[in-house]
Amino acid sequence: MVIKNSFQRGRVEVRKRKKGDVFTILYWVRDPESESGWRLKRETLPDCKSRKDANRVMSERIYEINAENNNPRKTKKVTFAEFAGGLWQDYLRNTEVKPSTEYSYNSMLKNHLDPVFGKTTLAEITPHDLTRFFKALKDQAAPKYVLNIYGLLNTMFEVAAQHDLIESIPLRRKLHRPKYQAKEKAVLSADTIRQIIQNVQDEYKPLFVVAASTGLRLGEILALCWRDVDFESQTLYVRHNLWRGRLGSPKTNASKRELHLPRLLADVFVYHRAKSAYTQPEDLVFSKLDGSPFDPDHLRREVLYPTLNALGIKYGNREYGFHIFRHSAGSILHNATQDAKLVQNTLGHSRVSTTLDIYVHVDPKAAEQGTELLAREIIGDCNLFVTQTSESIS
Repeated sequence: MVIKNSFQRGRVEVRKRKKGDVFTILYWVRDPESESGWRLKRETLPDCKSRKDANRVMSERIYEINAENNNPRKTKKVTFAEFAGGLWQDYLRNTEVKPSTEYSYNSMLKNHLDPVFGKTTLAEITPHDLTRFFKALKDQAAPKYVLNIYGLLNTMFEVAAQHDLIESIPLRRKLHRPKYQAKEKAVLSADTIRQIIQNVQDEYKPLFVVAASTGLRLGEILALCWRDVDFESQTLYVRHNLWRGRLGSPKTNASKRELHLPRLLADVFVYHRAKSAYTQPEDLVFSKLDGSPFDPDHLRREVLYPTLNALGIKYGNREYGFHIFRHSAGSILHNATQDAKLVQNTLGHSRVSTTLDIYVHVDPKAAEQGTELLAREIIGDCNLFVTQTSESIS
């Protein structure tokens, strides 16, 4: 039995098996619910192939356990699942995270975190537990997704620490943060984009032109109301984002912006409004026949992909959604101007870099160049629409 306020060394046990030795470490932990106040914990080390490896893990674990045992604290016996369904949800409500973010968090919890940690108390989750978790997860999910789970866990443990449910955060950046190298995004040329627009069904052409010549996110385009299109001041206001049929705030503060509305693009909006049954200020610019919001997945599967297939344009998984127009707009702008700040301003990115954000500013007149250039590159003098509309806004 471990004596209170003493340090232990723990011990390593080995069991001989035909497929190789199995190593187990044993050590004492505090347990307020037991009669003695202590509990012997036995931990199997499936990743250890030698006694040397087991001793190394034992040393790491004992360092943490001795610090814990000799600095006792009163913690609530809250399991990971109880925390995720209670205090964590309170935190999400108080911070007013976007519905899309909450949906993503809950999906990661349900599919990856609860099955592994749900029944374990927060205070019992160790760095080694997390090492094993991320090692297994690396073979199951894409690196970017694993990085998102790391970020979620980091925030959850920080919230748990604020509630005094854990003494220290078991997540370790050097041990657990996955390495992620962002891949270069696929882009399309202006000629290819024009081919797509010319071959898409007529009722969707205006939507595709707006996507290609503004660099707006699809959710921002589908959230546009006619009050956001100001022909008089030649301004397009990006005020909302559409997610699962609901209007919400844009992705970031920088995403809420005003874009110059070039004459070429204004003509497209006039053309589309003349054919629409919903033209009141509060009506959606792009909607289904009953005025309700489009489903982004439907637009991608039933409109974009068939058009790409018809043109023989090959696309990879998650590479050629509507975001391809946004990436292409950024590429076209940067190639033409070499002005990273202009690209940032047009696309509504939060930052190019800290230096650019603090010390470089875009002149309002220069900012107009972004949409003007894109409109010329994408629309130009190409006869995308049959009806001449310029007289409607003169």
